[in-house]
Amino acid sequence: MKRLLIDETVFNMEINSNDDYLIEVTENNKINVKIDVSDNVETNLYIDLKDFSCFKALLSLEKSCKVNFFVFNQAKDKVCVDIEANIKSNSDLNLSFAQFNDHPFNLNCIVNLNEEYAKANVSSATVVNCDKKLDIKCIHNAKNTSANLNNYAVLLK
Repeated sequence: MKRLLIDETVFNMEINSNDDYLIEVTENNKINVKIDVSDNVETNLYIDLKDFSCFKALLSLEKSCKVNFFVFNQAKDKVCVDIEANIKSNSDLNLSFAQFNDHPFNLNCIVNLNEEYAKANVSSATVVNCDKKLDIKCIHNAKNTSANLNNYAVLLK
């Protein structure tokens, strides 16, 4: 597994092999990440969000990809996360969010199923003890696409 530390405002990444990545996001107020996954790649991406206020990611899956994208929020203050995924034919995205801290959280997630046989599974697990908002959408832009949404919350307040 390759480990990357992102402390730049803009970070571009192209994945063209089956390597797995642990990506740590720290020490910056606003991070913009663009991740392009090449044809026929299978990869696991683990995003560990730490000291930041706004994280934006644009994820593009080319044809016949399988990507597991896991986002774990450990920030120590209010956080805004925006994720957009664009999926081409015969590609499969498993997108998971874990959010267990005591700080406000705002998630906007859009998954675009742009070509036939694109698939997405989006899951979230959240402990709600303050203001937390999750807005997750899967948009079917082609026929024969599929999406599953599984969201779990434990309400403490």
